[in-house]
Amino acid sequence: SGPLFKPQNWDIQTRGSVEGVVLGSSAFPGMIKIAHGKLNAEKGKINYDKFKVTIFDSKFNLSAQLESEQKSIYAAAINIEGTAGDETLNWVAQKLNLPPEETLRGPLKIKNVHVLWERDKKLHAYGSALINDGPHIYLDISKSPDTFDINKLIIRDEESRADITFNISPRIIDLTFKGNLNEQTFNRMFAKESFRRGWVKGDLSVKLFMDKYERSKMEGKLEGKDFILPFPSEVPLKFSHAVISADKAKL
Repeated sequence: SGPLFKPQNWDIQTRGSVEGVVLGSSAFPGMIKIAHGKLNAEKGKINYDKFKVTIFDSKFNLSAQLESEQKSIYAAAINIEGTAGDETLNWVAQKLNLPPEETLRGPLKIKNVHVLWERDKKLHAYGSALINDGPHIYLDISKSPDTFDINKLIIRDEESRADITFNISPRIIDLTFKGNLNEQTFNRMFAKESFRRGWVKGDLSVKLFMDKYERSKMEGKLEGKDFILPFPSEVPLKFSHAVISADKAKL
């Protein structure tokens, strides 16, 4: 409804459902198959409800709300559950430029994953995943134009449990590690088992002020073999063996 010769002022409401739809996109090398789903749209908001989607070797149940303005989407809230297969995980790893030894092993069961996105402002994603015959992972990350935060990363199985946070901004790097991860857990997480992996354990917190190093605070101890410390650098810090002790401003 609206003035006949001013479609930009029309109030459009759409409700419907889809079933057995196959879509192609240049963003994906494979087809997207939608078994069924419901949608409605009004006043710049589009809701996708209970969409059952298959892509590559993965199946997802998806619900989403998109907000648009002048034919452009500027915000989204997405909920996902399902299973991601090896083909999908390899494609994601290539998009993120991850090496083969850091590609997660499938099938990966995804549960209660929520993604909140606002264009040019923020991205916040959190949820759980379970690797087949491997550890349970909980991840909460957020990103803005100036910051990247791993608010919480928990990895646990029968032999390992680690709680990790990692926050980076132009002025501050903040890292904490508490717990242990052993070689068997690493091998069950990643697809390439031939890559040499070791173990890491301890309780370490490091807070670096990039503009005023004298204000930095460090505490605890971390020991490990064949592990990578995720400090931001063009070449990652790889340790064949290390014992890292921190006390106040000394490392």
